[in-house]
Amino acid sequence: MQVAAAGTAVAALPVGVRELAHPPAAEAAQSPGTDKVVTSVCEMCTVRCPILVRVRDGKVVRIQGNPREKSTQGAICARGNAGISLLEDPDRVRTPLIRVGKRGEGTFRKATWEEAYRYIADRLNVIRGSYGPEALGVGRRPSAGDAFLLTFAKAFGTPNIFSHESSCPLGRNVAMEVTLGTSGVAIDYSKVDYLVSFGRNHMETLAVPQAQGIVVGLSRGARLVYLDPRRSPTSTAATTWLQPLPGTDLAFALAMLQVMIAENLYDQAFVKRYTMGFEQLAAAVLTYTPEWAATETGIPAGTIRQVARDFGTARPRSVADFGWFTSTYLNDFQLRRAILALNALAGNLEVPGGMFLLKGLKGYGTELGDWKKPAFPAVKAGRVDGAGVAGRFPLVPVKDGLCQALPESVLTGKPYPLKAYIAHRFDPLAAIPDQPRTIEAFKKLDLLVSVDVYMSDTGAYADVILPECTYLERTDPVMEASGLAPKIRYRQQAVPPQGNTRPSWQIYKELAEATGLGEYFAYRDIDEIVTAQLAPFGLTAAKLAESGQWTPPTAKPTYLRKTDPTAPVKLKTASGKIELYSAELAKMGFEPALAYTAPPAPPEGTFRMIQGKCAVHTNSATQNIPVLHELRPSNELWIHPVPAGRLGIKDGDSVIVRTAGREQRGLAKVTRDILEGTVFTYHGWGRTSPGLTRVKGKGIGFNALMPVITDPVSGSLVMRETFVEVVKS
Repeated sequence: MQVAAAGTAVAALPVGVRELAHPPAAEAAQSPGTDKVVTSVCEMCTVRCPILVRVRDGKVVRIQGNPREKSTQGAICARGNAGISLLEDPDRVRTPLIRVGKRGEGTFRKATWEEAYRYIADRLNVIRGSYGPEALGVGRRPSAGDAFLLTFAKAFGTPNIFSHESSCPLGRNVAMEVTLGTSGVAIDYSKVDYLVSFGRNHMETLAVPQAQGIVVGLSRGARLVYLDPRRSPTSTAATTWLQPLPGTDLAFALAMLQVMIAENLYDQAFVKRYTMGFEQLAAAVLTYTPEWAATETGIPAGTIRQVARDFGTARPRSVADFGWFTSTYLNDFQLRRAILALNALAGNLEVPGGMFLLKGLKGYGTELGDWKKPAFPAVKAGRVDGAGVAGRFPLVPVKDGLCQALPESVLTGKPYPLKAYIAHRFDPLAAIPDQPRTIEAFKKLDLLVSVDVYMSDTGAYADVILPECTYLERTDPVMEASGLAPKIRYRQQAVPPQGNTRPSWQIYKELAEATGLGEYFAYRDIDEIVTAQLAPFGLTAAKLAESGQWTPPTAKPTYLRKTDPTAPVKLKTASGKIELYSAELAKMGFEPALAYTAPPAPPEGTFRMIQGKCAVHTNSATQNIPVLHELRPSNELWIHPVPAGRLGIKDGDSVIVRTAGREQRGLAKVTRDILEGTVFTYHGWGRTSPGLTRVKGKGIGFNALMPVITDPVSGSLVMRETFVEVVKS
């Protein structure tokens, strides 16, 4: 793995990653005169780092970071290096498959593309005729292929389009929309002087540009205060590591606000000009003193007060990190709003070392073009999940919806039943809690289609698997990358597709034609789409391919308040300002001010179970990739020595984790790096598909244990309020 030339970054990584700096499958000796280098964009996580793909005799021999991208410093992580391992993996599905066994057995026969399309189209047309187009649901992880799946769904006429967001960042996104009017906000990590991170585990979740920025900041003396019940690579890199009781981060944030206001540590001029509701905020946090927060968090009051003072003193280059994965506790929506309020009091918006609004192409007068298509049919039915609907989930974006609504609609028929589901590079069984209920729903569907590179857990229950080729084998639509200045990036095909796999632009075009919707895909191929996208800029694909990314000549990195602290900042809230108190929330029947809700206490004899992500895997998507599986083949249950000793559990022992009549088995990791009343495991294991030969049956599957709990405000899943019993097996 290539890492920036800073010892702190390497030291913060897990030992296994440091030892295997270049996975064997990711490198080969160069032979001058025989190689070509293709600029592209990684797809091993959602960060989409620009890369250089070295090809020799039609085979990828090395993947490197693109040195033109300053935010990554030309680095890529272990996952990015492992793209070749994915490309060559014999477990990949390389031809369309149609189920012949029972759902879940993973028994399929090979089929032609035409046969697979006809199978799907015939059943979709029957379902549409019997139940209406709304009986189809589609789910995906947002990607460059969204344009094709979403065009197909809208042309079919269904409103039921879902993403994985409610199982990851939805709580944060909704809090930002309410408070700032947009979720398009980022942090200027490399220039921050004082960063408070509420569990944002940068050095292990490894979004390379952000981690690199923090490394740069630390190397010049910036301070990082990190809150996490578990010792992680980020806690090792931090200048201060604090272990709050799980679910009490909100108490810490509220106490920081109380101190900043009581001691006049906030930017009064900024608050007066750019915020609304300061008086209500001050009243709301008046009693949330550090002494009170100490009883909730377990962190001394003096420590909380000192962090608040240091944060206020360092402004405007002090930032409270609003995080990414926020499917945690029922109080998480309020936590993210409290974090945004801390940033407002620091006056750090649109200044170096603070937060900034993402600048897109639209701000420079030109946007990417698109292929021509007729108007979509009018949608006649409401969504099954109530996303965007008053009285249900009015704040949830309809582009994301609630992915956890799938089994409820199928099994209860309320408000009407989904009968068909297309999962594009999305595995509900690995993403949505209450896995047994999702399996029950899958068995009841009239049609389940998986579009993926592997036979995922969901794919094992599908009627049809359509094999998408990997990102190294296809060209995708040009992507916009917003930041301090906008860019466009180009993922272009490096090698021919293996087997009988196809790119998503072709899959949905041909499926639409089989379903009678071909007029919505009236393009010849991906080159025609890319040409249409670039036309507004007078740019050719060949020119873009030279560097792999392009910035409009007039677009320069911009902080709106860098030189003028009173410069206008346009926000899309009702008031046009940062809303520290939300009248809109009040109108919807939600709490408009900040308020604390304590997490429930674990019943006697149980532990609070939390989960997290590791440096070498992306959610539940990469555990089966050979070289990454070698780095981390399974997960363990982290448990503190005191309760472990009481239960007779030693390091490496087999344990059973139980809750609500369900159980998972795994190995114990007895360590003082976790709070006594809490157990931890990495997310993404407990897989069941026979098509995932390396990872099937390994590790603890948290989703099989968790119930579905939904935050009534943001719609986010609550994935850390699960209590488990642990016994030695």
